[in-house]
Amino acid sequence: MLEEFLYEVIQSKIPFDCFPEYRENEIYCMDINSLLRGNHLGLINVMRMYEKPLTFQCIQDIFMNDSQPPIVSKRANLVRAAVLSKQTVVRDYESESQNMGVFTESEFMEMLCRVVDINSENTMQEDLFLKEKILSVLLQLMKIANPNAVVDTCQKN
Repeated sequence: MLEEFLYEVIQSKIPFDCFPEYRENEIYCMDINSLLRGNHLGLINVMRMYEKPLTFQCIQDIFMNDSQPPIVSKRANLVRAAVLSKQTVVRDYESESQNMGVFTESEFMEMLCRVVDINSENTMQEDLFLKEKILSVLLQLMKIANPNAVVDTCQKN
């Protein structure tokens, strides 16, 4: 009963077309994979600064409070990215995946992608490639853990 209600509320606020194909068409591609792998250690260091398991409160601190300037200004956008990043069907055999308030490393990475995409809606950045959107916030995210962080842009020479 509650699950049906939540599904109706979420679906009414989020366009259906962003559910299944988003991962396959936007996130699971070579450019994004290379970018996230190239900056994996910096992103992991950010995650390690917060309690384990990574809770929504940690996510909110990372994206809204500790990143300067804040990567996300509207909590509703962060909630949307968090809900969409959950992989409960794919990972339903893992007990922690059933907890909507706890996030794995892969869900954090997906949330980063979704946050920058959601933030760019109805802005001049909306038509940029996802990689460019991620690059625009990656440094400020990684500077949470290391003020001297350097972003690997994964450019081929």
